[in-house]
Amino acid sequence: MLAKVAFFRLPPNSATFDCDDATIAMYNRLAGAGIKADIIAGNLNASGEEFKDIDHVWVLVKVAGRNIAFDWGLPAFDRQHYEGYTVSYAQLEKWVEHDRPAPGAVASAP
Repeated sequence: MLAKVAFFRLPPNSATFDCDDATIAMYNRLAGAGIKADIIAGNLNASGEEFKDIDHVWVLVKVAGRNIAFDWGLPAFDRQHYEGYTVSYAQLEKWVEHDRPAPGAVASAP
């Protein structure tokens, strides 16, 4: 919890801020602090998923020689956060941009 409050300060999940937005925010914050992170995409509900089954994204950071997954600003130690595909920052940017409404579009009620 301390990492989320003190370092990442992420908004909650919403119609305009989802896991790819949270991941890009975490990645940029880590990079700004000189910390290298890998962007991992996968499916937390499936083991051995194919790329087409990806539905979530997070970061993986090497801390004191150990890989630690961070998801929504919090460390995650379950096995599923250590499975998935490394994706590029450019791919993550595409996912973030894909979620943005078109200019002039009117948001619909959920």
